[in-house]
Amino acid sequence: MEAAKNVLDDTMQSKPLVSVIMPVYNSEKYLISAIRSVLEQTYDNFELICVDDGSTDLSPEILRLQQPDSHLKIITQKNQGPSAARNAGLDVAQGDYIAFGKNSPRNRGGYCRLRRINVSRFNSYTSMDRS
Repeated sequence: MEAAKNVLDDTMQSKPLVSVIMPVYNSEKYLISAIRSVLEQTYDNFELICVDDGSTDLSPEILRLQQPDSHLKIITQKNQGPSAARNAGLDVAQGDYIAFGKNSPRNRGGYCRLRRINVSRFNSYTSMDRS
């Protein structure tokens, strides 16, 4: 009986993993603040997946400089647009919940607070092949 109670306590205390997917295209001006606002969350069980969608500015270098953070994953692809970048992020996301991030001037003062964001639960996901 005690073992069952311990398992239940562990399950109730565990936090689900949240995958934040952020398409990146020529975003050097706002990218550092967008990344920091996600990485500095009070909720600590998340991964940030930045998908560089063929940027021609300093965005790829900025991403590389941020990569030592264990929460950050970087994907690079040729330019295919934000929908394809989101799908690429979904393909590698490990989270129980998915959130989509932006890097723009509207996000001054912080991207989001994961404890407050509306996220969607996915039991399964199949990417669309457009070939």
